Amino acid sequence: MLKNDWAEKQVDVDAKMLAKIIFNKETPNYLPLEHEKDVQVNALYEQLDELLKQNMLNEAENLLYEKVETQNFRYLELAIDFYVKLNHKTDDELDAADFDRPEIEEGLQEIIHRFNITLPA
Repeated sequence: MLKNDWAEKQVDVDAKMLAKIIFNKETPNYLPLEHEKDVQVNALYEQLDELLKQNMLNEAENLLYEKVETQNFRYLELAIDFYVKLNHKTDDELDAADFDRPEIEEGLQEIIHRFNITLPA
């Protein structure tokens, strides 16, 4: 349980740090914008949101990995938001979806790596 608490806090810390450093935002949340260049990102946001509501977490994460475009930092903003939302799921919700807290941290780290970002230790 202590390891899960640490993993949960680490995801929140990393997400907030990324939001501040990269996006100059206090909170790591994705806000859909009405820009033409954001149409695909917004569509992915809607798909991920629906899968999260259905607690289809593995399917959502797979879709994120499949669709993320690393040359567009709006996808990074979306991915951070996604992992924060996963992180706020209860242990029971995660268990029901065959997902666990360490996977959330690993997923966030993988996305950060895909964007060639290194977080300080």
